[in-house]
Amino acid sequence: MTQVAPRRRASAEAGGRAPARREVRDDVQAAGAESLRTAAERAYQDLRQRILDGRLPSGLRIKEIEIARDLGISRTPVRDALSRLNSEGLLDVRPNFGATVVVWSEDEIAVMFRIRSMLEPFAAEVAASAITDDEIAELRGLCDRMEEAVRRERGRDLAVLSEANARFHKVIIDASRSERLARLITLAVDAPLTRRIFSRYSSEEIQRSMRHHREILDALSHRDSAWAASAMRTHILSAIGRATSSGHTRI
Repeated sequence: MTQVAPRRRASAEAGGRAPARREVRDDVQAAGAESLRTAAERAYQDLRQRILDGRLPSGLRIKEIEIARDLGISRTPVRDALSRLNSEGLLDVRPNFGATVVVWSEDEIAVMFRIRSMLEPFAAEVAASAITDDEIAELRGLCDRMEEAVRRERGRDLAVLSEANARFHKVIIDASRSERLARLITLAVDAPLTRRIFSRYSSEEIQRSMRHHREILDALSHRDSAWAASAMRTHILSAIGRATSSGHTRI
């Protein structure tokens, strides 16, 4: 009897430790999964930005092992990031070949602008009644920043111009307060074209684009939905003819 009790106590203690060990294991697994998600998000954001700003040009083959080494992560989160970019149309992922930065044909670019010409004016129309004074102020600052980039003595600062342009459109889209609409527009707007497009503008075309931005801002400042939609539509449609003419892509 004196020997049974200790064994029972030991068994009870072991039984108490088992759930604790399972909890620790579950915590470790959860932490590992979270770490993979974080690494995948970091890989996605890094690759996406490099595609959009032209550091990863159209037609370039992406090698998982090189990206993983550059970011200091395993290949699994890189693979997840490539899958997301493939679903967004920025990469072409094929079995037994790998991922390649998408090459946009002139017809595809024209379709993209037509999609934008339908969705972005609607976003501007909705935003006109929901946009805040702070967002209006940010748009005004972005207009100033773009115009300053155009006036640079050493030539246009394309990096600043394209970044500010993208932010200008995003502020308006976000002001529509519709996540679903924002996701739809993002697939059409975030193509790796803007910086290259601005580099092909004539002086007259770049000034026209700046005037369009100011008119869109004025319409939103007056909370005029119809005017905002019309101004945005004019801004987008003015690019379509150029998108398929003479082998050039312009916005």
